[in-house]
Amino acid sequence: MLEQAADIDRLIDEAERIGVVGSPSSTSELALDVLASAADKKLVGEFGLFRFRQDGKNHYALGQITEVKLRNVWHEDPTMRSLIRQRGRVDAVSERQDTHQGEMTVSAVFARDGSNYRPSILGTVPATGTPICLVDDRVLDALLAPYRNQLFYLGRVYGSTPKLPLWFKHFGHGPDGAGEAYHLGIFGKTGSGKSVLAKMILLAYARYPQMAMLVLDPQGEFAKDLRGEPTGEFRLPMNDVLRRLGKPTKVLSVRDLVLDRWELFAQILYESPFFEQLSVPKGENRELACQTLADRLRRAKVHLRDLHTRDAFDKAWQLLGEEQIQKVFYRSESSRARFQSMYEEADPDQFYNAYWRPVTWLFREDRKDAQKVDSLLYQLLVPKEKEGTRPLMVIDLSEEQARKASGDVSSLPLFGGNADVQDQPTMLWNETIQALVVKRLLEGIRSAAEAAYKESRSLNTVV
Repeated sequence: MLEQAADIDRLIDEAERIGVVGSPSSTSELALDVLASAADKKLVGEFGLFRFRQDGKNHYALGQITEVKLRNVWHEDPTMRSLIRQRGRVDAVSERQDTHQGEMTVSAVFARDGSNYRPSILGTVPATGTPICLVDDRVLDALLAPYRNQLFYLGRVYGSTPKLPLWFKHFGHGPDGAGEAYHLGIFGKTGSGKSVLAKMILLAYARYPQMAMLVLDPQGEFAKDLRGEPTGEFRLPMNDVLRRLGKPTKVLSVRDLVLDRWELFAQILYESPFFEQLSVPKGENRELACQTLADRLRRAKVHLRDLHTRDAFDKAWQLLGEEQIQKVFYRSESSRARFQSMYEEADPDQFYNAYWRPVTWLFREDRKDAQKVDSLLYQLLVPKEKEGTRPLMVIDLSEEQARKASGDVSSLPLFGGNADVQDQPTMLWNETIQALVVKRLLEGIRSAAEAAYKESRSLNTVV
């Protein structure tokens, strides 16, 4: 390790100097006085490194140059500006008196502790004139050699050439564990590579067999990757990498989920055309109608799993014909009369097939391999004794999979057709219902996390 430390110092001495620490500087952002030899180089985005003393020990700080400013005090003088406006430049001061100052944000600090290196912080500001040099892969490899097995290279430093080394530790304890969960956010415009970056981070976490992984996939992109289907111009071979890592994967879709909350039934019924066909437009009245109908069905001992049956529908249809229920969502007599007229003219068979079954599809328990949300999450989040590698589970919530799950519904009355739908399985699905399902999944995760916390146990799961 002593030889390694000497190698790091030698590599730093041999590296290209681009500037020195300037003024004003702080522990959050350093001023970089750019040397004349580096003034015409591309510096923004480059990785820099400097050596400094802190608490009597050598420290090495890595950071990225985020901005470069040019100053020429003579050009800022009003008299010189007037002259420059006439001549364009003044040879005695233009360019020759330019100074370049960069801004550098420190991202990692290492302290030399005897023969070892340990992570540290920038707890002081190094002296002005402290040399700053460009970082290359040789410097990074030497500095991070003790952590080689824990590193994950997430491409290259943005705007530069060195590989970007990062630590992605699982959320449990032990040498590779962080001991707690870390939250990450990836933001960017369309086409900026958010999904690719998310997939690469997933692969970093997939190295840990004790860590479970859950992907809520609204567009179906991650699921397509695991199925080996093309997802864009830049294709990341996730399936192959996960297979080499020995990480078991499981891709589910909406057909594998059974919803189990009455409030969800009321909210999905609100999104359907059911009450619209009975002259109740979207708004407070329809919301009251859905909530009231769900509450009355529950009181009548109708189970969610049986909502798709004709008996359950007949009970609901009977309740809607009662004046006391109509008064809950329509207070005026004229509105109730209009509703009653539409109700009496409606064909119950059509309402059952076209509007009721699509709403209740997600609550059916008799679908093959379908499981309740809590049961599904329990299998993923609660580790079993002597369990091997925990899986990566992707839940595909895309509209494409929703339509596949319930068959081709393009000819159903709900979607503008007139075909006979007596035996055709259907399901209502849109962005609002997708969001409701995601919310239900997140509630299940939160409940599991609370239970694990009470037991002093970590879920050790990335979502």
